Amino acid sequence: MPPSDVGIQLRGGFQWGAMGQVADYTVTVANGPSFSQSGCSDNTPPSSQPTCSSVALVGDTISSPNTIRLNTHSPAFGARIRVYPLPVDSRLGRLELGASTYNGKWLDGYWFNAWGVDFNYFRKNLQARGEWLQTYRQMPSPDSADNRQGWYVQVGYFLTGLKLPGLPQSANQLLAKFEPLVRYSGINQRATVQSEIITTP
Repeated sequence: MPPSDVGIQLRGGFQWGAMGQVADYTVTVANGPSFSQSGCSDNTPPSSQPTCSSVALVGDTISSPNTIRLNTHSPAFGARIRVYPLPVDSRLGRLELGASTYNGKWLDGYWFNAWGVDFNYFRKNLQARGEWLQTYRQMPSPDSADNRQGWYVQVGYFLTGLKLPGLPQSANQLLAKFEPLVRYSGINQRATVQSEIITTP
């Protein structure tokens, strides 16, 4: 969800199987995304501001929470569902699977679509999590679609209960608070080239 959105949210959950086999959902309606651009307001229709095609750049960041705009375009819709397929007493651990989507218009007519899937897994001291996210932003210039993908996978192990011989108790207590982990992440998006950057008024 863009942090600058203003809207309403509906949340709920239900049990669909044994104890711990539950699901929850979130549905949102908000005013829609906006992007940090210089010299081009996303409250102005594209037809009345032709310079937007040269100012709106691939890779623009989503507006920060301090830049809340009540945009005039149609609202954005978001949804998320999260499922726990394993019961609480399963020896396989605890698994959470989630999927999210967000779709709205910016600049009074250009689409911004995002979707992602994620997981969280815990078994005793082992934890693993990961996420894949993909976004598509329609641009004023048809030759510069703003497509982005990002992902990460992380595996960690809590050292709770670990006691190494030869170390004082205080050192073992400190060591037990650590969680070594390995993380792999990446991002894929087209870079902004020099010819797209306006350097004159």
